[in-house]
Amino acid sequence: MTRYWQWLAVSVLTCSASARPSETRLYQQERIARVALEQARRTTGEWDPAQRDCAGLIRCAYRRGLGLPTTLWRNQHNQWVDYVGAGELVSHNFDFITRSPEPDQIESGDVLVFYNPHKKPFEAWHLMLLIKSPGSASHQTLVVYHNGETGRRAAVRKVRWENLLEEPSSWQPRSSNPLFQGVFRWQGWSRLLTKSIDITENRNRE
Repeated sequence: MTRYWQWLAVSVLTCSASARPSETRLYQQERIARVALEQARRTTGEWDPAQRDCAGLIRCAYRRGLGLPTTLWRNQHNQWVDYVGAGELVSHNFDFITRSPEPDQIESGDVLVFYNPHKKPFEAWHLMLLIKSPGSASHQTLVVYHNGETGRRAAVRKVRWENLLEEPSSWQPRSSNPLFQGVFRWQGWSRLLTKSIDITENRNRE
Protein backbone atom coordinates (compact mmCIF):
# COMPACT_ATOMS: atom_id res chain seq x y z
CA MET A 1 0.00 0.00 0.00
CA THR A 2 1.09 3.57 -0.57
CA ARG A 3 1.53 5.91 2.38
CA TYR A 4 -1.84 7.41 1.52
CA TRP A 5 -3.64 4.09 1.94
CA GLN A 6 -1.66 3.15 5.05
CA TRP A 7 -2.63 6.47 6.60
CA LEU A 8 -6.30 5.99 5.76
CA ALA A 9 -6.40 2.36 6.83
CA VAL A 10 -5.10 3.02 10.36
CA SER A 11 -6.67 6.43 10.94
CA VAL A 12 -9.65 6.89 13.19
CA LEU A 13 -11.81 9.97 12.79
CA THR A 14 -9.95 12.51 14.88
CA CYS A 15 -11.36 15.66 13.34
CA SER A 16 -14.48 17.48 14.43
CA ALA A 17 -17.73 15.56 14.05
CA SER A 18 -19.22 18.26 11.86
CA ALA A 19 -18.29 19.05 8.27
CA ARG A 20 -18.43 22.63 7.05
CA PRO A 21 -19.47 23.77 3.55
CA SER A 22 -16.11 25.51 3.23
CA GLU A 23 -14.24 22.20 3.50
CA THR A 24 -12.98 20.90 0.21
CA ARG A 25 -14.69 18.03 -1.55
CA LEU A 26 -11.44 16.08 -1.41
CA TYR A 27 -11.24 16.40 2.37
CA GLN A 28 -14.85 15.30 2.74
CA GLN A 29 -14.22 12.29 0.52
CA GLU A 30 -11.22 11.37 2.66
CA ARG A 31 -13.39 11.44 5.76
CA ILE A 32 -15.88 9.07 4.12
CA ALA A 33 -12.99 6.79 3.18
CA ARG A 34 -11.70 6.77 6.76
CA VAL A 35 -15.02 5.62 8.14
CA ALA A 36 -15.38 2.82 5.58
CA LEU A 37 -11.82 1.58 6.10
CA GLU A 38 -12.20 1.73 9.86
CA GLN A 39 -15.27 -0.52 9.60
CA ALA A 40 -13.27 -2.91 7.40
CA ARG A 41 -10.52 -3.02 10.02
CA ARG A 42 -12.85 -3.33 13.00
CA THR A 43 -16.60 -2.90 13.12
CA THR A 44 -17.42 -0.19 15.66
CA GLY A 45 -20.48 0.90 17.58
CA GLU A 46 -20.78 3.96 15.36
CA TRP A 47 -22.46 1.67 12.86
CA ASP A 48 -25.96 0.62 13.96
CA PRO A 49 -25.93 -3.21 14.29
CA ALA A 50 -29.44 -3.34 12.79
CA GLN A 51 -28.17 -1.69 9.61
CA ARG A 52 -25.05 -3.72 8.92
CA ASP A 53 -25.40 -4.61 5.27
CA CYS A 54 -24.06 -3.21 2.00
CA ALA A 55 -26.38 -0.19 1.94
CA GLY A 56 -25.87 0.36 5.66
CA LEU A 57 -22.13 0.72 5.10
CA ILE A 58 -22.74 3.47 2.52
CA ARG A 59 -25.14 5.31 4.84
CA CYS A 60 -22.77 5.03 7.80
CA ALA A 61 -19.72 6.17 5.83
CA TYR A 62 -21.47 9.27 4.49
CA ARG A 63 -23.26 10.20 7.69
CA ARG A 64 -20.25 9.73 9.96
CA GLY A 65 -17.72 10.95 7.44
CA LEU A 66 -19.53 14.21 6.75
CA GLY A 67 -20.82 14.66 10.29
CA LEU A 68 -24.33 15.18 8.97
CA PRO A 69 -27.54 14.34 10.84
CA THR A 70 -29.31 11.05 10.41
CA THR A 71 -32.00 12.70 8.26
CA LEU A 72 -29.59 12.75 5.35
CA TRP A 73 -31.46 10.60 2.83
CA ARG A 74 -34.31 11.38 0.49
CA ASN A 75 -36.99 8.74 -0.02
CA GLN A 76 -39.41 8.08 -2.89
CA HIS A 77 -41.80 10.70 -1.48
CA ASN A 78 -39.05 13.36 -1.59
CA GLN A 79 -38.90 13.42 2.22
CA TRP A 80 -35.67 13.67 4.22
CA VAL A 81 -35.44 10.58 6.42
CA ASP A 82 -32.88 8.71 8.49
CA TYR A 83 -33.25 5.41 6.64
CA VAL A 84 -33.78 4.24 3.07
CA GLY A 85 -33.17 0.80 1.63
CA ALA A 86 -30.64 0.13 -1.10
CA GLY A 87 -33.08 0.80 -3.95
CA GLU A 88 -34.22 4.17 -2.65
CA LEU A 89 -30.70 5.06 -1.58
CA VAL A 90 -29.47 4.74 -5.15
CA SER A 91 -32.56 5.95 -7.00
CA HIS A 92 -33.16 9.14 -5.01
CA ASN A 93 -29.75 10.08 -3.64
CA PHE A 94 -27.17 9.13 -6.26
CA ASP A 95 -26.76 9.99 -9.94
CA PHE A 96 -25.76 7.51 -12.63
CA ILE A 97 -22.26 8.09 -14.04
CA THR A 98 -21.35 5.17 -16.29
CA ARG A 99 -21.57 1.41 -16.86
CA SER A 100 -18.10 1.31 -18.41
CA PRO A 101 -15.98 2.92 -15.70
CA GLU A 102 -12.44 4.07 -16.40
CA PRO A 103 -10.02 5.18 -13.66
CA ASP A 104 -10.33 8.85 -14.64
CA GLN A 105 -14.15 8.72 -14.40
CA ILE A 106 -14.50 7.54 -10.82
CA GLU A 107 -14.12 9.42 -7.55
CA SER A 108 -13.73 8.40 -3.97
CA GLY A 109 -17.21 7.99 -2.50
CA ASP A 110 -18.76 6.71 -5.73
CA VAL A 111 -20.84 3.56 -5.45
CA LEU A 112 -20.83 0.42 -7.59
CA VAL A 113 -24.41 -0.80 -7.95
CA PHE A 114 -25.47 -4.35 -8.77
CA TYR A 115 -29.03 -5.65 -9.12
CA ASN A 116 -30.26 -9.21 -9.54
CA PRO A 117 -33.96 -9.28 -10.54
CA HIS A 118 -34.17 -12.99 -9.80
CA LYS A 119 -33.62 -12.49 -6.08
CA LYS A 120 -36.05 -11.31 -3.41
CA PRO A 121 -36.34 -7.50 -3.30
CA PHE A 122 -34.35 -7.13 -0.08
CA GLU A 123 -31.58 -9.35 -1.47
CA ALA A 124 -31.56 -8.06 -5.06
CA TRP A 125 -29.28 -5.04 -4.53
CA HIS A 126 -25.57 -5.03 -3.77
CA LEU A 127 -23.59 -1.83 -3.24
CA MET A 128 -19.84 -1.27 -3.01
CA LEU A 129 -18.00 1.92 -2.03
CA LEU A 130 -15.10 3.20 -4.13
CA ILE A 131 -12.11 4.76 -2.38
CA LYS A 132 -9.63 6.52 -4.61
CA SER A 133 -6.68 8.80 -4.08
CA PRO A 134 -6.96 11.82 -6.41
CA GLY A 135 -5.07 11.26 -9.65
CA SER A 136 -4.18 7.71 -8.67
CA ALA A 137 -3.94 4.76 -11.03
CA SER A 138 -6.47 1.96 -10.90
CA HIS A 139 -4.20 -0.20 -8.71
CA GLN A 140 -4.49 2.44 -5.98
CA THR A 141 -8.29 2.36 -5.98
CA LEU A 142 -10.02 0.24 -3.37
CA VAL A 143 -13.52 -1.18 -3.27
CA VAL A 144 -15.02 -1.60 0.22
CA TYR A 145 -18.23 -3.53 0.81
CA HIS A 146 -20.25 -5.56 3.29
CA ASN A 147 -20.40 -9.21 2.28
CA GLY A 148 -24.15 -9.50 2.90
CA GLU A 149 -23.82 -12.19 5.56
CA THR A 150 -25.17 -12.09 9.10
CA GLY A 151 -23.81 -13.23 12.43
CA ARG A 152 -20.19 -14.36 12.61
CA ARG A 153 -19.94 -14.62 8.84
CA ALA A 154 -20.72 -10.93 8.36
CA ALA A 155 -17.71 -8.84 7.38
CA VAL A 156 -16.64 -5.67 5.63
CA ARG A 157 -14.12 -6.48 2.95
CA LYS A 158 -11.83 -4.45 0.74
CA VAL A 159 -10.39 -5.38 -2.64
CA ARG A 160 -8.34 -3.55 -5.21
CA TRP A 161 -10.23 -2.25 -8.23
CA GLU A 162 -8.05 -4.16 -10.67
CA ASN A 163 -8.60 -7.42 -8.80
CA LEU A 164 -12.37 -6.95 -8.84
CA LEU A 165 -12.23 -6.51 -12.62
CA GLU A 166 -10.39 -9.81 -12.91
CA GLU A 167 -12.76 -11.76 -10.68
CA PRO A 168 -14.74 -14.39 -12.64
CA SER A 169 -17.90 -13.49 -10.77
CA SER A 170 -21.16 -11.59 -10.98
CA TRP A 171 -19.50 -8.66 -9.18
CA GLN A 172 -17.40 -7.49 -12.09
CA PRO A 173 -18.06 -3.75 -12.73
CA ARG A 174 -18.25 -4.13 -16.50
CA SER A 175 -20.96 -3.27 -18.99
CA SER A 176 -20.90 -6.90 -20.13
CA ASN A 177 -22.17 -7.95 -16.70
CA PRO A 178 -26.00 -7.75 -16.80
CA LEU A 179 -26.15 -7.42 -12.99
CA PHE A 180 -23.93 -4.33 -12.96
CA GLN A 181 -26.07 -1.20 -13.04
CA GLY A 182 -23.16 1.22 -13.07
CA VAL A 183 -21.18 3.72 -11.04
CA PHE A 184 -23.31 6.24 -9.12
CA ARG A 185 -22.29 9.51 -7.43
CA TRP A 186 -23.87 11.22 -4.42
CA GLN A 187 -26.15 14.07 -5.43
CA GLY A 188 -25.11 15.98 -2.35
CA TRP A 189 -21.80 17.01 -3.89
CA SER A 190 -23.60 19.31 -6.34
CA ARG A 191 -26.10 20.42 -3.70
CA LEU A 192 -23.27 21.37 -1.34
CA LEU A 193 -21.57 23.33 -4.11
CA THR A 194 -24.75 25.28 -4.83
CA LYS A 195 -25.43 25.62 -1.09
CA SER A 196 -28.92 24.22 -1.50
CA ILE A 197 -28.00 21.98 1.42
CA ASP A 198 -27.15 24.02 4.49
CA ILE A 199 -25.41 21.64 6.86
CA THR A 200 -25.97 23.76 9.95
CA GLU A 201 -29.69 24.22 9.28
CA ASN A 202 -30.04 20.52 8.49
CA ARG A 203 -28.42 19.63 11.80
CA ASN A 204 -30.65 22.00 13.74
CA ARG A 205 -33.73 20.47 12.09
CA GLU A 206 -32.94 17.09 13.63
